Amino acid sequence: MKQIFRWISVSLSLYSKIPMPQFVWQEKDRRGSLLFFPLVGIIIALLMYGTDWILIRVNAPVFVEALLLTALPIVVTGGFHLDGYMDTTDALCSYASRERKLEILKDPHCGAFAIIGLVKMVLLLLACMYVIVDAGMLRTSLVTGGIFVLSRCFCALLSLQMKKARPEGMLHDETKDAGKGVLAGVWIFLLMSSGMMLVQDLWHTLPVLGAFVLMSLFYRWKMQKEFGGATGDTAGFFVVNAETLSCVVYAASLWLQGLFEG
Repeated sequence: MKQIFRWISVSLSLYSKIPMPQFVWQEKDRRGSLLFFPLVGIIIALLMYGTDWILIRVNAPVFVEALLLTALPIVVTGGFHLDGYMDTTDALCSYASRERKLEILKDPHCGAFAIIGLVKMVLLLLACMYVIVDAGMLRTSLVTGGIFVLSRCFCALLSLQMKKARPEGMLHDETKDAGKGVLAGVWIFLLMSSGMMLVQDLWHTLPVLGAFVLMSLFYRWKMQKEFGGATGDTAGFFVVNAETLSCVVYAASLWLQGLFEG
């Protein structure tokens, strides 16, 4: 039980800005950190529903709520995944050799394509959140919060199973000794989350799950082709793209539903 709490603490310390007890990390503490990666998504989801509940009661404008909900995951994670997304975007847009792209991933400087990609993703997510909030679906469906859980479930599974682009780095260290128990645990998170979403909101969950599957297949192919495998930065790239694509699909399904019902 003590080891489980250490895994949770390491996972939340790595993937969020949530204050956790400080202790000296041992090698075995990192092995199970991906197991509780989806827990960060659950916390984000709960905070989203809590924020929605409060803002409804103070009669906040739809745009204000959409803006706060867009910013909330960034605040909770400290922009951790956006950093990886921006580094990977710079590398992909360089059209350089594989070796040079891997160097760009490690470069702390930020290029123009990273900024453009960041603005594009944030604006797209903001537009989707506006549609979701305006439709009143945040308070009636598990899909919005579930997206932030599923993105981490799929990311953890891909990180555990994909070849690593480098024989070192954070992702390599987290996955090299992770046993089948960690993989099975992530699958349990994924199946439970998907099951709850399907039972509660079947027709909106199905296209969202389809978006995650398609993004996972594309990510696996693209990262293998461009980098020779996955890294910690590309994992962040996946989380950001998968969440944004899923929100776009969900918002589009709500918009189409409104057209047919109208």
